[in-house]
Amino acid sequence: MTCVNSILRCVLKRPNSFAVMLGFVALLGCEGGVPEFTELSKGKIPQPTLAGKTKSTITVTSPTQLIPLSGECDSRVQSLEIKIADKTNWLNPTEVAASQPTVDCKETKSFTMNIKSLSTLGYWSTASEFSFDISLRAVTKAGNSGETVVTVYYKIGPDSKPPIGNLSSGSGASGSTNYKMDARVNFGQTSSASSTSYKIEGATVR
Repeated sequence: MTCVNSILRCVLKRPNSFAVMLGFVALLGCEGGVPEFTELSKGKIPQPTLAGKTKSTITVTSPTQLIPLSGECDSRVQSLEIKIADKTNWLNPTEVAASQPTVDCKETKSFTMNIKSLSTLGYWSTASEFSFDISLRAVTKAGNSGETVVTVYYKIGPDSKPPIGNLSSGSGASGSTNYKMDARVNFGQTSSASSTSYKIEGATVR
């Protein structure tokens, strides 16, 4: 505003067409490039996006799998902040990333980061399936943007299934928190049983 006020005072002192023209040209270059956000436009601060969206989902199938996040951010954004469900406050992404995040809003208008695995974060038991939200927001001179939310679904993959256990001859049962199996073994018989999550093969000898 100081720049604009100076130009207006100059034009008022010399109200001729040449001065007005010079003032108009100077006014165009007064802000120099893309204007910054102000308190008045605080509610219009663009949120970070993932493929152009402010809501997204990710599925992980192993407790040791990293959680990849990449997307776009406005060139006037100074930094990003992240929050893991109700487990953390707003943090710098470096505090929960497995490696140094790349946040380059000014030049490439993009960001990339790999959040630590569920096992490393240690907030949940991975014995059963669950979901949680990761929130992102942009930080600017005018304040913070609204939240961009990524819902992470943990689905137990085949490699993450716990062992079924061993059955001796006769009747028996084996189970875990995810399933229970009842079986009977007949002497001298080879048999197998399977599902989408496990396969059992066995044989008995007299």
